[in-house]
Amino acid sequence: MKYKINFDNRIVALRSGIWGAVGTIGGYVASENNLSQSGDCWVYDDAVVYGNAWVSGNARIYATAQVFDNACVYDNAWIYDAAQVADDSQIYDNARIFGKAHIFDYACIYGSACIYGDAVAYENAHVFGSVQISGKAQVYGDAQVSGYARVYGYARVSEHAQVYGNVKASGYAQVSGNAKISGDMKITQSISHSIDIIELTNELVIL
Repeated sequence: MKYKINFDNRIVALRSGIWGAVGTIGGYVASENNLSQSGDCWVYDDAVVYGNAWVSGNARIYATAQVFDNACVYDNAWIYDAAQVADDSQIYDNARIFGKAHIFDYACIYGSACIYGDAVAYENAHVFGSVQISGKAQVYGDAQVSGYARVYGYARVSEHAQVYGNVKASGYAQVSGNAKISGDMKITQSISHSIDIIELTNELVIL
């Protein structure tokens, strides 16, 4: 065993590791069903893992982050700051969720994707690759954002849309329907340059 649970639900290290020496006090868990006793996974600071949530592998939960409901965080994923991961969402590989980002429903975040600021991903969204979602951006529905795409500002990617490549969506841009957007395209409040749209079968709305 690498930790025990104190009377106040804080974990306490029973052996040394990346979290520190024996006796190092970590964050909060509801039970041993929330944090694996193997690997280098750890809950730090005032972070909380509860409900049926599961943290394993080398995952790290820091600061005041919360992981709860049936959410799973594993591999080398990090959740920190005031981020929340809930419902049946999964965060894995080298994904990073921080700031006040909120991941819920069945969303999956993986690869080296980063979601931060006040951004949210929910429903059946998949965010992967080296993507960055930030600001107050939202990814939801069955949308996929991948590659090196950046979605920020108040931009939204929803329904069955796919955004990949080096696309940058910002401002109040909305990508929806069955749109597939790639290349070096920039989506903003207005478009005054040529765009690279591989396939646009439904609707691209620029507000």
